[in-house]
Amino acid sequence: MLLGRWDFSRTIDDRLAGSRSTVVGSTELTAESDERVRWHEAGILHTDGRELEVFRTLHVVRQDGSWNVTFEDGRFFHPWIPGEDVEHPCGA
Repeated sequence: MLLGRWDFSRTIDDRLAGSRSTVVGSTELTAESDERVRWHEAGILHTDGRELEVFRTLHVVRQDGSWNVTFEDGRFFHPWIPGEDVEHPCGA
């Protein structure tokens, strides 16, 4: 597992509005157990000429031999395979 602090850059495509935003920040991955990692990220969202501070906490959880990312409340977000790109359409 890739524990520690990592820098990230993310592109957000809003297909409904036809706009693109970016987030640049850092992620801290901290083991809570052998089966669960806390994923806290914070950064700056660049959108519509504005800069906004953003943050969220997720978890990476081992389930049935694979890793999944969940929201802080435990809802499934997306599968996670180290080294592979993640693309996920947001819900409505």
